[in-house]
Amino acid sequence: MEQFALVVHVIVGTLWVGTIFANIFIVWPTLRGTYARQEFPLEFVVLQGRRIAPLVYFAIPSMLVSGLALAFLRPPATTTAWVLLAAKTTALLIMASNIIYGTLVTWPKLQFSTSEETWPLWRGYGIRGFVTLSCGMAAALMGAFLH
Repeated sequence: MEQFALVVHVIVGTLWVGTIFANIFIVWPTLRGTYARQEFPLEFVVLQGRRIAPLVYFAIPSMLVSGLALAFLRPPATTTAWVLLAAKTTALLIMASNIIYGTLVTWPKLQFSTSEETWPLWRGYGIRGFVTLSCGMAAALMGAFLH
């Protein structure tokens, strides 16, 4: 059971962090380079969001459940392990919070903004994406030290 929980945790974490990585380093720079002087490509962004959202919203509870299973099946044995687990949990909560905030606050604003209002909103979206990616990478490293 522990092995299964670990495999689920690693795969889902890789998909989630990989999606954010692709957005930050491939999609967003391409959008900026292609549409910087034109109207914001809202239709593209909406279609992309519809494809990514199910994966990310599958990843959040999957990470939570598999992480809880791992902590239950192999509880941290040292103070350092408890600190790493707490830090990893905090990083994953920041990731989830950024995603949920983007969905509930930024996404609706993007839907109803003018083209000139959209680029600054998108920039903030990108900053939160970079924070989310950094937390995901840190959580992955902490996870490697825990197991």
